[in-house]
Amino acid sequence: MNLRRKTPPDSLYLLLDTLCNAFGGIILLAVLVVLLTSKEKTQSSKAADSQEMLQRRLAIAQTDLQKSQQLAASLKAKANDERFKQQVGLLSTRKDLQDAIQQTRDTDAQNSKDIDTANAVDPSERLKFLNAQLAAAQAHKLEAKNSLAAAEENTNRLKQRLADMERQVTAN
Repeated sequence: MNLRRKTPPDSLYLLLDTLCNAFGGIILLAVLVVLLTSKEKTQSSKAADSQEMLQRRLAIAQTDLQKSQQLAASLKAKANDERFKQQVGLLSTRKDLQDAIQQTRDTDAQNSKDIDTANAVDPSERLKFLNAQLAAAQAHKLEAKNSLAAAEENTNRLKQRLADMERQVTAN
């Protein structure tokens, strides 16, 4: 039989053969040493680059800090100016008025929509709707009357009970 056909042709078998071979072990160690030293070189160069980058970033941050401090000082001076305070007050009043106008416009639009809807409905359907609203209002009124009568009855009962208890206390 042919020996080549019995061995698996994949690269894992070749790797295992190389690892088991003493010469292959030496080659593997050499490759690992080269890989590790190349990583250290790139890391040391990155460290030097990162130091320069950090110094640049620090310089940029310091200039930004100075600019922001100058801006804060100018804003404080501007905020203490009476004319600026008056402008801020007028702007807030303007915003309030704009909000009130918008709210009024929204209410007006809703009311006109309701009126248009009421006018667009067939009069007989409108009558049914109004009768249903009237019946609901009358039912609510009757419920409120019943609740009021029950509360008055409960108040009278409690007053009577209080009077009875006062009589018992005075009797004892």
